[in-house]
Amino acid sequence: MYKLKELTDNDVLRHELSIRCAYQVYGDVVGSFYLLEKDGKESILHNEDNIFMIIDELDGKVSYTMFAVDENFELSDLGYPEFEFHLLDKEYVFLDRATGKSYSIALNERADGEDVDGYNGYVRFTQFNPDTKERATITFQHMYTEGKMVSPFHTKKPFQVIFQSNVKITKKGEFKSSSKKQFIAKTFSIYDDKLGYDIATIKDYGLSEFLEKGSYALQSNERNITRYYKILYVTDSLYAATGFPFTRQYTLEDMIAMLKERGFCYEIPQQYMDIYNGRDELLNEVKQLIEEIKKNIVFVDEPYVLEMRNKYAN
Repeated sequence: MYKLKELTDNDVLRHELSIRCAYQVYGDVVGSFYLLEKDGKESILHNEDNIFMIIDELDGKVSYTMFAVDENFELSDLGYPEFEFHLLDKEYVFLDRATGKSYSIALNERADGEDVDGYNGYVRFTQFNPDTKERATITFQHMYTEGKMVSPFHTKKPFQVIFQSNVKITKKGEFKSSSKKQFIAKTFSIYDDKLGYDIATIKDYGLSEFLEKGSYALQSNERNITRYYKILYVTDSLYAATGFPFTRQYTLEDMIAMLKERGFCYEIPQQYMDIYNGRDELLNEVKQLIEEIKKNIVFVDEPYVLEMRNKYAN
């Protein structure tokens, strides 16, 4: 756990390299410096308004981690070596430093309040490629509870996949596109929807194979099968019309191939999932440090931090 201390003259001399790093990052530094201790090692904490920087030294080299807090003094932004993390109104947003691609994860309750296949919510995983101006949104059916973790078990089979092209980002940060393709999953049970199960099998293997072997054998004795169909339109009651059984049918492998050929992920990256679920080591260390900051720092007299001091210094 991090421990905060006031910076002494001797600390400044010992950590001059770290302090110089802050000046290189910020230019004319107005903020404050503090000494951090963790597991017997010392670091420097720099604070400027609502932005903080943890500066570490090793073998004459300096590395740093930056994070920011919101008006409630809760974590809002955190920098990792490969990406940036931002928390925007319960949506977790990630920006890849190397590619410029953005990713977001959110767990939402269904707008109509009704369960679909026993689920009252969904996970929305969105990806945007600024080079191709394409955006992909994958939804996974999931139970919704405020603050609930996302289960990896429920993010293996998409419920809906949406591709948008010629995407533009408005001044309000909204995504607008001139073209959209939407696909939705439909699951057929050999017990509850034998006709649909048989039709889907015929579309997979053809009528001759179906008549010769039967649908159950052709589907490797799977009692439930899931196929995907392009959404033709959505009714006012939010029913997605696909034209089944007359339109083209896609398998899960087809959907994965569509995503990959456009340069998108099919699964949520594990580290992003860990951050969303609060299981990331750096994330938890920084959250613990923020609690330490609330207890111990007497902030400099700037409008933002004065408000924080009045709120948390007691």
